[in-house]
Amino acid sequence: NRIVHGPADRSGGVLTEASLSGDKVASHTDALDMIVDTRTMFLLTANKVTAMTRSNRRTLWSQPIEVGNALALAGKTLLVGSRDKVRALDAANGRALWSGTVPGRALGLAVANGALLVSTDTGAIVSFGQASDQPSAWILY
Repeated sequence: NRIVHGPADRSGGVLTEASLSGDKVASHTDALDMIVDTRTMFLLTANKVTAMTRSNRRTLWSQPIEVGNALALAGKTLLVGSRDKVRALDAANGRALWSGTVPGRALGLAVANGALLVSTDTGAIVSFGQASDQPSAWILY
């Protein structure tokens, strides 16, 4: 069991992965967001997303992105929120699955009932259907 914490304002800096006992396991400079599962760490910086093995921090893949803001992992799909865009990547190899447009910076990503919900800094909440690059029936402001 691990706790990951870092700068609340997502301005970049050090994200720390610590055990529940408080022992520091790893620090990552310039990371804006991080997801850790049992085998893989996904790190988001301002201009790329990287997958690394958790055991020895070996890079599995890395993809350039435009101004990264948020990450979410849904099954085998890594979701990346950035300015005016959200992208879905294959978590195993980083291959682009689809991308969609959102109004503003995608800051919050949530997955429920096969849909991706994206909140942006403009106040919009956009819903994407399962494996779709187009917003579904609604965009809320």
